[in-house]
Amino acid sequence: MKRRSHTDYQTSLILQGVVLFPTIFFYLVTVLITDDVFIFGLIFQFLLGVTQVLSGLGGAISFQDQKRAKYTMGAVSYVIGLIVFFNMNHEVLISHAFQKAVWITMVLIIPVSIAIWYYWETWKDKKLAEQLEKGTAIQKVAYQEDLLDDMMTIEN
Repeated sequence: MKRRSHTDYQTSLILQGVVLFPTIFFYLVTVLITDDVFIFGLIFQFLLGVTQVLSGLGGAISFQDQKRAKYTMGAVSYVIGLIVFFNMNHEVLISHAFQKAVWITMVLIIPVSIAIWYYWETWKDKKLAEQLEKGTAIQKVAYQEDLLDDMMTIEN
């Protein structure tokens, strides 16, 4: 299996960072100062989602990266779920305040949290790739139960 190089991860981190940090910045400005920049946060969040899904899809297809494949399937499923959820008529069931809280949670908090998690995972994978390329990574050795069983039952 082909492994991604640390420069691949670094490129992904740069592209993600270019849209992640403005997303967070605009949301903080929206919360602390003015609502006028909220739309910019949404635009950057959309671009961030596209960037991260393409990164995950590229890693899953090109490098058979299972973590990236699971992320990509989860992210696409979440977006489909959002589309279905927001196309339902909730007016009858819940109050306007509750609708707003659900909207903020599902459209802002959860996706931004996932985006931060994905950025962090990419950063950790970059560090591991650097160590593997330098030969300083600690490799996990498969647990050999049979060998230990044989050692425990040494006959005299």
